[in-house]
Amino acid sequence: MRSEGSIEVHVGAEDISYCGIAFRIRDTLNYELVYAQLHTSGRWDALQYDPVFHGSNTWQLYHGPGAQQAAEVPKGDWFQLRLDFKDQSAVLQLNDQPPLVIPRLVHSPKKGFIGLWCYKPAYFRDLRIHDECRLELNRHPPEPVVRSPESVITEWFLHGYGRVEGEPNGTIN
Repeated sequence: MRSEGSIEVHVGAEDISYCGIAFRIRDTLNYELVYAQLHTSGRWDALQYDPVFHGSNTWQLYHGPGAQQAAEVPKGDWFQLRLDFKDQSAVLQLNDQPPLVIPRLVHSPKKGFIGLWCYKPAYFRDLRIHDECRLELNRHPPEPVVRSPESVITEWFLHGYGRVEGEPNGTIN
């Protein structure tokens, strides 16, 4: 179980694939997720941060700087993904390209499992896991928290899910 760390893995895919790393996994339905998309190589969303809540991917809510980054993702060849995470920040890097800096992870920084994740076929090799974050994440300060007005409902009880708490900005996943 990890609350911080560094994960490196080589990934290969031959066609459309979303392949990456799940971390701070609470259970099969709630975790932090980062991945590369081969079919959007070179475009603004080739690297993605996509927190998963109750089994739902949330890339529609978490987009733009801090959640997506352009990168050249090789098709039919191996590439390295490296994730460093600590406290509420993370950095995802593909080979030696500019990293996706995630200044505010959405899930709390509690210990959780880690795993490899893909949608569509991909191959993984040379997995390395380090107990401590190997980057100085404080050089990427977290975004200021935007709070919603006091009149916004921030906690709900949903049938089938139970208590659901909103983010400080009012977003409910």
